[in-house]
Amino acid sequence: VQLENIGEAGIRYSWQATKLHPNFTIKPLDGFVPPKEKVNVEVTFHPIALDNDIRVDQVVCLIDKKQHTNMYITLTGACVPPKSDSEELKFDGPVRQPQKQTVKIKNP
Repeated sequence: VQLENIGEAGIRYSWQATKLHPNFTIKPLDGFVPPKEKVNVEVTFHPIALDNDIRVDQVVCLIDKKQHTNMYITLTGACVPPKSDSEELKFDGPVRQPQKQTVKIKNP
């Protein structure tokens, strides 16, 4: 996320992080944006359970310690199980005799 200060004076920002835990983090949570400049803020999604609709509505960004009606973001994500093209390997051979099989790994 990029915060842009189009004003003539620098501003301090602070995200209200109480609703983020446990699925999202924002770094840095607070900082300063000089006049006419931009600052990048990193939002990380790290789900803890399978769920195809993980959502945090209206995470507020305070500007100079004040809440503004349009300064928030809504974070969404999905955590789904990986697709598996699993194949069972069966070993059938004499005792104490090595047997080899090849496993093909796809890495898209």
